Amino acid sequence: TAGPRVAMADEVSVTKRTFTYKTFDNSTNQLQADVYRAADDTVKPVVIFIHGGALMMGGRGASTKPGSLFDTLLQGGYAVVSIDYRLAPQVKLPAIIEDVQDACKWVREKGPDLFHINPQEIFVMGQSAGGYLTQVAGYRVTPRPKALVSFWGYGDITGKWYSRPDDFYRQQPLVT
Repeated sequence: TAGPRVAMADEVSVTKRTFTYKTFDNSTNQLQADVYRAADDTVKPVVIFIHGGALMMGGRGASTKPGSLFDTLLQGGYAVVSIDYRLAPQVKLPAIIEDVQDACKWVREKGPDLFHINPQEIFVMGQSAGGYLTQVAGYRVTPRPKALVSFWGYGDITGKWYSRPDDFYRQQPLVT
């Protein structure tokens, strides 16, 4: 559905449209994506943006405030697709990764016709848990994105750093 035109940084006229990119259970549950782009029909490179929230909270509108990174990307000539994904603990990590894969596939396949993007110029970007999912996109999304930009994304969640206390904190009285 078409959304209102909004003024972003330096008064670039930007449109926001919301699309459903994935449905479950006979269309009763849906995952959506907000597409932001300059209000023209020129073909743009696209950034798929993945929100943070420890894989348990947050949503696609969390980082779209005026003056945000979104403004900079839009000023730079990119379209931005901010996606939702299913959250833990209702689903496990494999389902969340599947949602990211499906969002990237949807952008690549449907984006050229729906919102005038170049499917050869797909970038993935995210913050915190979204940064982690951005890193995962580098080896789980095919074809691979052109680039990955992970802000505060944690790395290997099966690593020792994630499952055991740091030696610094072990100097304190241990908690059972």
